[in-house]
Amino acid sequence: MPTHSRRRLLFIVVCTAGLVQAGDTHAQRRPFQGSRQTRLNKQDLDAMDSATKELLDRTDLADGSLAVWNNPQSGAGGTIVAGKGLNRNGMACRQLTYFTTVPEGPRATRTTALTWCRTKEGWKIG
Repeated sequence: MPTHSRRRLLFIVVCTAGLVQAGDTHAQRRPFQGSRQTRLNKQDLDAMDSATKELLDRTDLADGSLAVWNNPQSGAGGTIVAGKGLNRNGMACRQLTYFTTVPEGPRATRTTALTWCRTKEGWKIG
């Protein structure tokens, strides 16, 4: 990945998430908790996490593959799109782009790009 792309991805993650710590489940969810008006609830995050893991664990995962999640109770949902697979420090990684919709608030629709890496403990934001 070119240096400018890595810097851009890091900028996006930092701007949308603050500090993300790979081993902390709560920190893994920060990119999607936004402002009070558009915060995703636990059930939303659980549905998103499940869709993320299902997508990443596909044996035939290709660029452009999709996973869809929703929470009918809150009205939140979204689409996750698999991007380029890469290798970081010997770990298999994959770029994912999240298109998330929350029913209310000034930022009801947002896009977040993250890179996930397979570790011994499972998939973590890299």
